[in-house]
Amino acid sequence: MGEFMQDISNINVLIGFFSGLLGLLISIVGLAKYILKKVNQVLEQKVKQPILDEVKKNGEEYKEELNKHIIQDYKTYLVDFLTQAENGQTIAKNQMKNAYDMKEEYNNRDGDSYVDDKWDELEEKGIIRDLRKKERKKNNE
Repeated sequence: MGEFMQDISNINVLIGFFSGLLGLLISIVGLAKYILKKVNQVLEQKVKQPILDEVKKNGEEYKEELNKHIIQDYKTYLVDFLTQAENGQTIAKNQMKNAYDMKEEYNNRDGDSYVDDKWDELEEKGIIRDLRKKERKKNNE
């Protein structure tokens, strides 16, 4: 019976040892997760966020620069178109439609009034006309 009690005692010691070891491992894992979370927060504030802010800033600057180039390209096309029309060159229907669409987009992007003034002048003289009005009227009938 003494041996049996000794074996039970040894088993209890082993169970206690493994329980303590398991608890220690769980605590270490929990501590590691906590430390990693704090390190990630510090990295987020010190490293990631400034990089993201810089990317966002550069993205906005890129968009503004791109918009300037688009406006300039539209203006160049429209001025060439208006010059051709004013000089009496034949303007195809699709050119006229494209020019109206481009002028609309140019105005939406806050293009200057030079194109509008010249456009209005040529419309008043009957040199150019909005062919889309006829199509819209035809589609609404």
